[in-house]
Amino acid sequence: MASFSALAFADTMHCPKPRESNETARVHHEPFVNTEVLYSQEGIMNKEPDFEIPAEMRAMAEKSVAQAKQAFEGFMTAAQKAANLAEGQATTAHTAAKQASSMAIEFAERNMTSAFVLAQKLVQARDLEEMLKLQADYVRSQIDALTEQARDISKLTDRVGPGGSSKA
Repeated sequence: MASFSALAFADTMHCPKPRESNETARVHHEPFVNTEVLYSQEGIMNKEPDFEIPAEMRAMAEKSVAQAKQAFEGFMTAAQKAANLAEGQATTAHTAAKQASSMAIEFAERNMTSAFVLAQKLVQARDLEEMLKLQADYVRSQIDALTEQARDISKLTDRVGPGGSSKA
């Protein structure tokens, strides 16, 4: 019965009838393209037409993939360089910040120590004239100390430079 339906189908399509099972015949379906029809004991099975990608399209696609890969690799190289540069600048800035912090603490300790020394001398002063002389000496010494501290900070900023990049 299955072979009867295959033969009946072949009649309606105006196709030559196969002589044996599993033979292949060409069928032309009007508005469709030619397809192969396989006849077997189970009935008719349509085989889809083979679609191949043209060599030009394949070459163009391969070229596009290669260009995209090359662009991505260039992007990754630039990103890695930028990350390394930022890391180097961050390390330099961190080192400079630690140095500046250490300097500030050292300066504050020196300034406070000299202020306490002044306070102790003022308490032991015999009169107002000695107190005024101690105060004047303290102001002169503090001006010298602050000038030296400003020079030290300037050397640090000159060494680090603008934007946190270390000058060799």
